[in-house]
Amino acid sequence: MSIEFLKSIRGTLVQSLSESATVVATDSALATTIDGEAVILETESGTYFGLNEVATYVWDQLQNEQTVSDLRDGILEQYDVSLEQCETDLEETLQTMERKGLITVEGS
Repeated sequence: MSIEFLKSIRGTLVQSLSESATVVATDSALATTIDGEAVILETESGTYFGLNEVATYVWDQLQNEQTVSDLRDGILEQYDVSLEQCETDLEETLQTMERKGLITVEGS
């Protein structure tokens, strides 16, 4: 099973994130869940984003500060995905969320 985390925001990787990097949702992102998928409004830009089930899981975890490795381990426990695919998709998702102003990353 291949996982595509984000429905509408995907981009190219800029640099790798450290497993120990900490990640948290920004205060400018408001979200609600509809049928198991998050819809997020980034209030500063007025842009809406739609997340699938796995990205919604990540988003929910990011309401409190998490490390990249904790997020990865949680996804591996919850979903049927290979380690390699999980790491690739998670990194891309987090980097895209950061570029879009939805999260902050420290120690990358």
